[in-house]
Amino acid sequence: MNFDRSTAWRGLDREEQNRQEAILEVIESEGRYYKRLETLYEVYYHESSSLISQTDRSVIFQNLDELLLRSALFLTDLRCRQKEDQFRVHSICDTFLTHVLNPVM
Repeated sequence: MNFDRSTAWRGLDREEQNRQEAILEVIESEGRYYKRLETLYEVYYHESSSLISQTDRSVIFQNLDELLLRSALFLTDLRCRQKEDQFRVHSICDTFLTHVLNPVM
């Protein structure tokens, strides 16, 4: 999600700008992590079917489905918060705790 920092963060003091940068880095890092998980699933998991047994694949990629799901949900919630707060994100702690404390079933 691209935006103009100079416009979105206009009027914020230096400390708050640094805080916003840190929050943005968490959101962008989660986005990169999710993309890597997708690549792992789409390329390596699927391509390995002709190379290794299903048992070995199950061990190697043991919780890949859950990681993909959790990452997608967390990233979606982070981006929703970012949009709701119009890129001046108040907090992501509650979002983080929700995903850590509530297992996906």
